[in-house]
Amino acid sequence: MQPGSLWQRPHAVLLKIQIMASVYDSERLAAAYAFDRPPLHPRILGSAGLAGGARRALDVGCGAGLSTAALAPYARDVVGVEPVPAMLTHARTVAPHARFVVAAAECLPFASGSFDLVTAAGSLNYADLPVAFGEAGRVLTPDGRLVVYDFFDARRTGTGDALANWFAAFEARFPFPPGWRPLDVRELPLTDWGWRLVGHTRVEARLPMTYDAYLRYTFSGVNVDDAIARGVCTAREAHEWCRDTLEPVFARGALTVLVPGYVASAVKLGGDPSPRTISGELMSADDEAATPDETATPEEGAEEETPVFANRAERRAKGKSKGSNPRGQGSGGFVGKGGTFQPPRNYGNRRSG
Repeated sequence: MQPGSLWQRPHAVLLKIQIMASVYDSERLAAAYAFDRPPLHPRILGSAGLAGGARRALDVGCGAGLSTAALAPYARDVVGVEPVPAMLTHARTVAPHARFVVAAAECLPFASGSFDLVTAAGSLNYADLPVAFGEAGRVLTPDGRLVVYDFFDARRTGTGDALANWFAAFEARFPFPPGWRPLDVRELPLTDWGWRLVGHTRVEARLPMTYDAYLRYTFSGVNVDDAIARGVCTAREAHEWCRDTLEPVFARGALTVLVPGYVASAVKLGGDPSPRTISGELMSADDEAATPDETATPEEGAEEETPVFANRAERRAKGKSKGSNPRGQGSGGFVGKGGTFQPPRNYGNRRSG
C-alpha cells in the first residue's frame, strides 16, 4: 500500500483523529498517563520474544511515551508517533532518549523500509486498520517485525470480588467515552493486507498495588477525564468519590491486582517467520497447537516486588468448523481452564500508553 492510499479513505481517517482528540486532548490526562500508570509495557514486550539489536524502532500511537520508553532495550534509535499533540506533553521526560513526531498511524511521515521493528500498544483500536497495517508494512524493512499488544483494566484480584465490584460501580459512575473498538489480531484478514501472524501470547500481570497507587491509577482513566471535561463533576469531586469508595477495598493493605493482556507478532509475507520465545522456550507456530492452554493463578495472599507475567500459549483451533468459536473470537474474549474470559463492554476502553 502506497503512502498516498490514505487519501482513498480520508473521511474515515479524519473522523478517527477527531474522536481521539475529543478523548485524549487533555493535559491532565497526559500527565496522568505519564506518571500515574504502572510500568507494564516492558513486561509485556518481554513476552514477545524480541531479540534486541534493531537499528530503528517505531512506536505507533505512543500516547504519553511509556510504550516508547519500553523499546529502549530493543533498538538503538526509537521514535514515537502520536496523533494528539497534548499527549506528548511529558514524553521527553518519560522517554528522554527517544524522538517524537505528531502523526497518525494511517499516514506515517517516514521513508519506506525505515524501521526494523514497529509496535502498537492499544492504539490500533482507533485506527483505519487496512490503511494502518499498510503503512506499518511500508515503513518496515522486509524482514522487520510488527508487534501489537495491549493490557486491560486492573479490576480484579485473586482473593475475592471486592475490587471487581468496586470497579463496576466506578464504571457506572464514570462511563467510558465512545470511539474505542475491540481488536483481536487473530481475526483480521492479515494475509489480504500482506502480513503473516507468527505469534500470539496471552499474559497476566500480578501487580502489587497500594491504596494510593491504585487511586492514582483509576483517577488517570479517560472516563474520569471525560466526566470532568463534560462538567459532570469537578476534578475534586471525582477524586473524593474514588478516594472514599475505594478506601474500604484496601482496608487490609496492599492488594495483588491481576492485569490480563496479550502480545501478537506479525511479519510481512515473504519475511522471516523466526521462532519466538514463549515461557522461556523457543516455539514455532506449528508447535503452538500442541501446547495446553493454561491459566496462571496467583497464590492466596502472594505479593511480589515487581509484576510477574504468566505467559500462556494460544491453542490453535485446528479441525474446528467455520461456525465454531473456541476462543471467543469476535468478542475479544480469552479462553482458559475456567472458561471464556469475556471483557465487559468498554473494558479497557483506553490506550495503554
